[in-house]
Formats: sequence, C-alpha cells, structure tokens
Amino acid sequence: MLFEEDEYPTVEPVKGVKYKGTRYNSEKGFIYHLQKRTSTFVIYHCKYHKKKNGGCKARIKSEMESGMFIRHGTNHHNHPPETEEQKLLTVLHPGVPIGYGDAMQRRLQRAKRRRQPPIPATVEEIVHLIEEYPEYRDAFEGGQFYWGHVKVADGEEALVFLSPKLLPKLSEATEIQADATFRNLPGLFKQLFTLHITKFNLVFSFAYVLMTRKTRALYDLVMERIIDVFDKVHPNRFIGVDLVMSYYESAIQGSLTAALHGSQAVGCFFHYSQHDARSRMDPNDSSNNGIPDQERPAVRPRRRFLAGSVREVLPPPPPYEVRQPAAEVQQPNAEDQQPAAEVQTRPVRRRNLSRVARIICQMMGILQLQGLLADVVLIPDLKLKMFFCVLIIVLFYLFF
Repeated sequence: MLFEEDEYPTVEPVKGVKYKGTRYNSEKGFIYHLQKRTSTFVIYHCKYHKKKNGGCKARIKSEMESGMFIRHGTNHHNHPPETEEQKLLTVLHPGVPIGYGDAMQRRLQRAKRRRQPPIPATVEEIVHLIEEYPEYRDAFEGGQFYWGHVKVADGEEALVFLSPKLLPKLSEATEIQADATFRNLPGLFKQLFTLHITKFNLVFSFAYVLMTRKTRALYDLVMERIIDVFDKVHPNRFIGVDLVMSYYESAIQGSLTAALHGSQAVGCFFHYSQHDARSRMDPNDSSNNGIPDQERPAVRPRRRFLAGSVREVLPPPPPYEVRQPAAEVQQPNAEDQQPAAEVQTRPVRRRNLSRVARIICQMMGILQLQGLLADVVLIPDLKLKMFFCVLIIVLFYLFF
C-alpha cells in the first residue's frame, strides 16, 4: 500500500536525535533527511530509504533561491505517516527543540556519566566526595547524616553516620544493642558497625559506622565521636544506658562499657547459638559439617536479643560424644551368648513357617478363584465374560 505526499508539502526543520543532526517533518506526517545539495536544489529522502528499513524511495526537494518544497519524482511512501513520532519532538524551553529516542537516551547517559565523580581509591577521597555533595551528607528527612571521619595513629579509619530523628531517642533508652556486618561493603572497609535502640518491642538502628579495622582504639574513637555529637546536638538530654548487648568480642564490649559509664556488657543469643553449634562439631567428621542429624536444628535460630546475660542463664554446651570405632566395641560375655545349636535352628524354623504360610495363601487364592469363575459364568454378555476371565488370569499370575 502506497501513501502519497503533497505536491507542495509544508516542511518544518527540527533538531534531530543525533549530535548536530536535523530532520525535516512534513505536514502530512512523513520525516525526511538531507540527501545531497545541487546548484539549484536540495534533495531530501525518506527516513526509511535504506533497504534494511524498508527501502522507501519517496523524495522531496527545495529550491535554493525561494526555499519552496516540491515533491521530487513519482515515487510514493510505502509506509504510513508517523504523526506519533513527530509528537515526540517537544519544546522544553523557547527556541530549544529536543528529540527523544534511543540515540538521545544514550547521549543523556554519556553526559550523566561525565558529570559523575570518579570512583574513590582511598578513604580521604570518600570523605572529600561526601563533603562536596550534600546528597551524601544530609538525610532524606532533613538534618545532618554524616558526622565526620575518625582516624587512629596506626592508620585505622572510620566514617560515622547518625540518624537525626533516632539520635535523640538515645536518652530514653536503658539498653542498646551493637552488631556488625561484613557483606555489602565498599572494598576499602572491613565492616559496617551499627548501634540499635529498642522501641515498641522493635529494634531500630541509629548509628552506622564504616570501619577499616576492628580494634579497641578505633572503637573508642567511634564511641567518643557519637557521644560528642549527641551532647552537641542535644545539650539538655542525658544518656542513661544500663545494659549493652553485643556479639562476643572483647574490643567492642570493653569500648562500650568504657564509653557508657555504669553499663554492663552481655552477649546475644544468636552468637551464643553459633558458638553452641560449632562446639558440637566433630573435626574428624566431614559429613553434615560435623553435626549429627538428630542434633541438627530444623530451623535456623532467629536473631533475638535477651535482656540478661546469656552465660548466666544458659548452661555451657555439652561436649560432643564421638562414637567408638568397631574395633574398640566390647564383645558380649559368654554367659550372654546363646548356644550355637539354638542359634542355628532359628533360621530353619522361620524358613519352614514361611513356606507353610505361602502354601496356605495359594490354597485360599485357588478357592477364591473358583468362586470368581462361577460368578463369571453367570454373566450373559460374552465379551464381558471374556474380559473378566482374562483379568482374573492376569491377577492370578501377578499375585500367585
């Protein structure tokens, strides 16, 4: 099906999707590109002039002097008009037409990548980027999220982030929890250290610290920075924490109790369960990771904090019992052993009983078969009678 262009089309030049490109939209909905220039005319061919795009041979031309557009040749378009494609050209600002398409999307992505900062190679570069871009420094709900960079003389570093909304709740808490994760971290850091408070029987994180090492000196600087920020932002509030719960690490427990005066450090149930499971493992047994099947937990223990010392409440895990080899198993006494004659006759008696039972079952099956045959004889339909006879024979062959 062919679509005809006007003899004197009205054409409007617009900015194309390519760099410094221009395309020409006709009033009828066709799109043209510049083909060549002659001494008197400028020739434009259809957007789909290539064979892979359809090979449309429709063309228009414009006079050099007057600029009037005229249909060139007798060829028509082999595709319908593209009015929807022309509508994608919109004007965001007066005199600045922008075309949307795959090429324009790639240009926007390249421009966006050029504006992005390079990937930092050191912690100092990360600090510089955070301080330069406010979207990294401020929280979504408002307020400051990044609170500085601490560094030990040995080169250990940490970045401190505090929630502006949850930080004042620290004055209402009597118990805080500490935890750390070693996954989903930038390559320059070793762990993400977090502090939590309990509210409405739920645990909320209010402090996030990216740390390069896990040492007592770095923990002390981090806790000192958190307390200084709390005193600076909320001078009329006080911290009254009595219990600090964390995993079993002497550095973090000692740092928390030293920073929060009068608090007691206890361990959590999750890490105690890990220690309990590992202590039951047999290093010589590679099956099931050294844990017997009857002692393997069916469900993974949930991470839950106990308001008390686990070491005082729960008993120490029992030692793992290793089975003795076959050579070390004690043989039964002679008194417990039965006479050899009696032991030898038992299999013979069982074998005789099984034969008798098999013969009785066969006799009962024959009697039942006779009754079934008598019932089949009374069936009037010959085909149905033959069917039941074959079925009875097959069943008798399978079971007897």
